[in-house]
Amino acid sequence: MIGSLNSVIVAGLTSATIAAFTSMFGWPGTLFGVAFSAMITTTTSEIYKAYVGTYVGSVASRFVLLSDRPPPPPLSTFADRPPPPPLHHTSSPRRRPKRIRVLTALKWFSFRTSPEKRRAILTRGLKVGVVAAIIGIGIITVIELDLGGNLPCALWNADCSPVGINPPSILAPFYTICRG
Repeated sequence: MIGSLNSVIVAGLTSATIAAFTSMFGWPGTLFGVAFSAMITTTTSEIYKAYVGTYVGSVASRFVLLSDRPPPPPLSTFADRPPPPPLHHTSSPRRRPKRIRVLTALKWFSFRTSPEKRRAILTRGLKVGVVAAIIGIGIITVIELDLGGNLPCALWNADCSPVGINPPSILAPFYTICRG
């Protein structure tokens, strides 16, 4: 299957939520928000899953190699141990900022994977993204039909001219092309 059902549904709901925010730019914003947000979200999610999966597998294999060693000696009591060094504001472990960790995953994807693996990851992410976009478009269309018209007109009180023509966002491009 192209992805777990939960991740596809969550991506579809996320794209519908983003489409509500981008609908302030009219029907193009609505369709852009629902389609591209789903594809970008699922594709980057697949990149991160592959990155984490690669390193989780290598760490697990290291633990297997350590399993043949004898167990360490038992720990002594707290009274026999020397006191820990005093804590100071500079003694905390240095952590990389989150954006650098994200860039590390993208660098791994760009430079350390084979073209076949990159293609497989991107294809899997885009397949899930297309399904999520279809779910998101369906959600937006149902909401628009329930509202009786275009989402930008209902949410943002946008000018929906010509008067009387207020199609759902999925049909708005056809009305625009056929009108003139």
